[in-house]
Amino acid sequence: LCKQILNSEGEGESTDPRLRFMAERLLPYAKQWPTLAQTIGMKAMQDHDEVGAAATDFLMYSGYVALAYCWLSMAYQGHKRLNLEQPDQAFLEGKIKTARFYFDKLLPRADLHFSVIQQGKQALDDIDDENV
Repeated sequence: LCKQILNSEGEGESTDPRLRFMAERLLPYAKQWPTLAQTIGMKAMQDHDEVGAAATDFLMYSGYVALAYCWLSMAYQGHKRLNLEQPDQAFLEGKIKTARFYFDKLLPRADLHFSVIQQGKQALDDIDDENV
């Protein structure tokens, strides 16, 4: 979907700049996601505890990226219907604005989870049962 939106200008189709912004924001996360999964898998081959240390943050990261795709898809479909001058213009415009809110305020939280995953399990290993 990101590539479709970003490449539509070349096909003579006008794309809402708000959609282009969201597609440009989502694309790096979409490319990073499988690499992140592979990195966790490679660490797990050395130490199985790495999976447990990364699990919650990987699920959160995945959720933020997947939901961003859903919002981009809804905004894209809304934009297409806006051009058809449907009677629910305000609702469709609201979808695009809400998607933009998600991209501005919530999607960046995935960066935090990415950083935590990169830290590995060392902080967990440093905690002794006796100290807790």
